[in-house]
Amino acid sequence: MSTTWSHNSVPNGATSPRSSAQGREALGVTSRAFAGSVGASLAAEVVEHPMTPEDVAVLLRIDRETVYRMARRGQLPAFKVSSRWRFLPSHLQRWMEEQEGASR
Repeated sequence: MSTTWSHNSVPNGATSPRSSAQGREALGVTSRAFAGSVGASLAAEVVEHPMTPEDVAVLLRIDRETVYRMARRGQLPAFKVSSRWRFLPSHLQRWMEEQEGASR
């Protein structure tokens, strides 16, 4: 069973996981409609939980404002949801590996 992330807050402010079927139902999409509309192979993929600038600052051990600045300049792999920056862990991992290779 794959996991999607809901908008339901838990006490620490994080989002809580729930099954893909529950997530699709919350969006008003049935399993059959979902699989038919995007293809069965895509339906089986797991969606990553994006990180916030604060999460990235802790990961990279840099100031949060530096994360924002690097994202604006295109120096970090990032995207915006509305006006908020988000970072995918797999893209950050690849970026860190590239930085390590470039410094050698």
